[in-house]
Amino acid sequence: MKVIFLDVDGVINSTHDYFTTDLTTAGCSARLDLIRFIVNNTPGEVQVCISSSWRVIKRLREHLIDELNKRDIVVCGYTKYDDNTRGKQIENWLKANSDKDITNYVVIDDETADMGNLPQGNIIKTDEDTGLTDTDAELAIHILSE
Repeated sequence: MKVIFLDVDGVINSTHDYFTTDLTTAGCSARLDLIRFIVNNTPGEVQVCISSSWRVIKRLREHLIDELNKRDIVVCGYTKYDDNTRGKQIENWLKANSDKDITNYVVIDDETADMGNLPQGNIIKTDEDTGLTDTDAELAIHILSE
């Protein structure tokens, strides 16, 4: 299995969307469709793990999961919210889920300074003004296909 660690603010929504919490807007919907594009164009099974702060607020987390599920995207969980950096939270999730036979992963986030020891080659930094782009999606496919 391959995993996309997904942030929302600055990835699915953007400053152009005023960081909306409504993921059904045209811009957010288009970027969620790019996640589906990644999943559908990567060889093997690809699932999403929510690493966004949206995982903390039940209403936002459920809205995100609903929008991903509408696109036939499987959500395999979310990272634990604690005092660790985002990178350490992802590392801890990977260790806790080592039984899932994870062969590769990509982190898609607009803030990458707190990724710690995660390999830079597994991280895609989006621009908060645009969110996820076609180029980012192609790069994610490339990373996950390695």
